[in-house]
Amino acid sequence: TRDAPRQRSGGTFTVTAWRGGKERLFSREIPYDAVRLPRGVVDSVVDRFARPSGKDAPSTPVTEDSIRRRLFRPTYYPPVEEVKVSRNGEVWLKVRFADSPKGVGDWLVLSPRGFELNRVNLPASFRLLEANRKTAWGTEGDVLDVPQVVRYEIPNRGT
Repeated sequence: TRDAPRQRSGGTFTVTAWRGGKERLFSREIPYDAVRLPRGVVDSVVDRFARPSGKDAPSTPVTEDSIRRRLFRPTYYPPVEEVKVSRNGEVWLKVRFADSPKGVGDWLVLSPRGFELNRVNLPASFRLLEANRKTAWGTEGDVLDVPQVVRYEIPNRGT
């Protein structure tokens, strides 16, 4: 579960792992401090829907006000942006922590039984494709935003 929080501090989200949709492997509640959703993010989404280009453009004009009224706009970001499960059963959660530096995508790594193993800081532009405890593989855009395959070595948690 990853409901949008209603307050900045004291929030939690729950991670539950199932095997085949029948057997519950674990359920863990993870605390975090929420990050406020900036007005500019909402404005950029409204602008994108109000001024679409190409074949996705609506046949009738849509006003920004009508989009803004219908758009779900939480006060805070939901904590989990993305989830990946590695081949060895680790769960990688891209979490928006309040203390995350700008331009960084934090990944919370849970063991196959749901225990926290690591918090990995990768560039926010990094798109995770595969990972294990020591290495993360994915793509990042170059200066022209052309995706390049990249690999990051992950230091041990104690270092």
